[in-house]
Amino acid sequence: MGVIDEAALLDALEAGHLRGAGLDVLEDEPCGPENPVFKSTRVVVSPHIAGGTELARRQSAIAAAQAAIDVVIHGQVPAFLINTTVVNRSRVNIHELSQ
Repeated sequence: MGVIDEAALLDALEAGHLRGAGLDVLEDEPCGPENPVFKSTRVVVSPHIAGGTELARRQSAIAAAQAAIDVVIHGQVPAFLINTTVVNRSRVNIHELSQ
């Protein structure tokens, strides 16, 4: 199941429990134009690009470059590493780089 249950959403719209819906993500992506959500006059769909501003892209690029510097030059675990289990599974232990 995706982020939303589109069938339940469409049922709620048709039953009058909701007046409308605005979506920027769909249950299955990418999807084709045959998706029933696109046929509803009560649904507005927009691209999922809220974080795609020029400033956000610039800051992401800077953060990625800084993470690479932290690893290669300083031998540090990147500040924003989410999957920390990869630190000790890498081919080169980043803790050994600074020695």
